[in-house]
Amino acid sequence: FAENITVARALRTNAIKRNQYLKQLKAMEKIPGLRILTGVHNSGKTVILQQYRDYLRKSGETNIVHVDTSQDELCCSEIIDRIRQLNGNPAIFIDSIEDVPTAGKLLRRLSSFPKIRIYAASSNAGVINEIMADSFASTYSEIKVLPLSLSEFAELNEEKNTRKTLIDYMVNTALPGL
Repeated sequence: FAENITVARALRTNAIKRNQYLKQLKAMEKIPGLRILTGVHNSGKTVILQQYRDYLRKSGETNIVHVDTSQDELCCSEIIDRIRQLNGNPAIFIDSIEDVPTAGKLLRRLSSFPKIRIYAASSNAGVINEIMADSFASTYSEIKVLPLSLSEFAELNEEKNTRKTLIDYMVNTALPGL
C-alpha cells in the first residue's frame, strides 16, 4: 500500500512523463475541438493534463485556462466570460469533468468558440458518454489512459526489468487488489 502512494506521488510530481499520451495530445495541438482523457481512477489522467499544460506554457502559449472542478460554486458563465477575454486559439483544461453539474451545457457553450481547444479528463465513462452523445456526437477525440506500464514502473523505481520488478509491479500498481 505504501508503494502505491509512492507511485501516485511520483506521478503527481512529474517524475514520469507519460510520453505516449503526450504525443497524442501534441499531434492534435493546433486542431480545435474536444479531447477527453478517460481511464480508471488514479491512472494518471490529471498528471497528463498537467504535463501537457506545462508543455504548452513552455512553448510560449499564454491562452490557457485551467478550470478547477473542486470549487463548490463552479459557474459556467464566469468560465465563458474568462474565455471571451482570450485571443487566438485558447486551450481550456477541465479535470474531473464528471464533477461539473452542468458539464454538457458548459461543453456546448465552449464548443461555440470556433478555435477553442478543450482538454478534459474523467473516470466516469457513463457520464462522459451521456455528455458526448448530447453535446458533441462525433466531434471529439478520446484518449484512453492506462495505469503505469511495467517499463514506466521500472523507470520510476530505477530498476531493471527483473523478476522482482515484475512482482513489485503486479503487487503495487495497476489495480493491485485483482
